[in-house]
Amino acid sequence: MTRGLGTKAALTGERASVNPLSVAKALTKELQKPDDCVSFWTHLGRKLAEHRKKVITLAVLAGVAFAVGWGVLAHRESTAAKATLAFARIERIASADLLPEKVDPKEPAVKAESDGVPRFKTEKERLEAAIKEADAFVATFGREGLGRKALLGKAARLLALGQYAEAASLYETLAASETDAELRAVEQEGIAAAAEGKNQLDEALR
Repeated sequence: MTRGLGTKAALTGERASVNPLSVAKALTKELQKPDDCVSFWTHLGRKLAEHRKKVITLAVLAGVAFAVGWGVLAHRESTAAKATLAFARIERIASADLLPEKVDPKEPAVKAESDGVPRFKTEKERLEAAIKEADAFVATFGREGLGRKALLGKAARLLALGQYAEAASLYETLAASETDAELRAVEQEGIAAAAEGKNQLDEALR
């Protein structure tokens, strides 16, 4: 019985040692601790405020870089579209219908131009016009991409006009930097045809 009373007294003593005021202060202190997330954003906000000029400068630079990148992309797309139309015009000129040698008075008058593409009296005039258009294309858009195709077409038309030396020189220039095996073969055949046109049969065979 005495032991039981002693144990009860010990428990009562432990409970008495827990001061309600101390517990309240501990809880208040715990509640006053800043939340980790709130502390992070507060800290970040202070840093941004301290370096406001740098942040604004970086934001402006990022905006300018985006605008420039978008502008370059839009310009390239616009240039590619213009190049495609200009290249198509070369082909349309090269295949334009020739004006009839004699016009039947009963037939309606033939327009000199159709769809902005001139009409020509002779094949020679048509070939020369296509060559001139190819030169203008290369001057505007460069020698790469469609420019190489424009030059290849020009070389073939020079060959058709009997301008063998110019055709051979252009074919050789294209073949020297050609990366497509099939096109290189075409260009080498053009060199051989030009040599044959100049009656250089040994060179053509080589």
